[in-house]
Amino acid sequence: PTPGGPPAIYTFAEPVSLKAMLEDIHKLRPLCDVLVVCFHKGIGFTPMKIAAYEQQVSYAAIDAGADLILGEHAHILKGVELYNGKAIFHGLADFPAGGVRRAPDIRPTWLSRQRDRRMKDLWGFAPNPDSPGYPADPEAKNTIIAKCIINGGKITRVSYLPCIRNDEGQTEILKKRDPRGQHVFEYMDMITRGAELNARYEWEGDEVVIHVDEK
Repeated sequence: PTPGGPPAIYTFAEPVSLKAMLEDIHKLRPLCDVLVVCFHKGIGFTPMKIAAYEQQVSYAAIDAGADLILGEHAHILKGVELYNGKAIFHGLADFPAGGVRRAPDIRPTWLSRQRDRRMKDLWGFAPNPDSPGYPADPEAKNTIIAKCIINGGKITRVSYLPCIRNDEGQTEILKKRDPRGQHVFEYMDMITRGAELNARYEWEGDEVVIHVDEK
């Protein structure tokens, strides 16, 4: 990086933890038809940045026998990629979670103002006072439900259902004819391409099927 500029950050899996994960997968593989690994990972509120360790641990889990990877923690949607024919959902965003409800009639305190300022510095947003049921990044309202079809003990189809968290903090499943559903579809496409991941999305009815981008 340029002297005085922002640093380049390189991340990797902690070796002991990675070894323990692989041992667990090897033990579980003969005991089930479909093996799903869920990771608590990702850079918060940053939709188009996938840290190096995230792909490292996801690929290692699939190489060890996992059939599907689900990522959570970052509080915002991340893109999807396919590795050796297996889907990796890098971040499902918030579905039932989403922060502490802020009563609209309570005046901000010094502590809350400091917190809001820190959020602005770190992630570029502050809580929206007009959405007391969801005091977070407006983009974090977009969320999805990962869906898989299993036939013969194997995942044969992977898709997602677009959703949104409304101003009351409630999660709504959206349909293709709903402009908000199309918005989530376009958002997923944008952040997937922005992170240089290889998934391609296609509406089939009211769900979105995931394919490999062959380009």
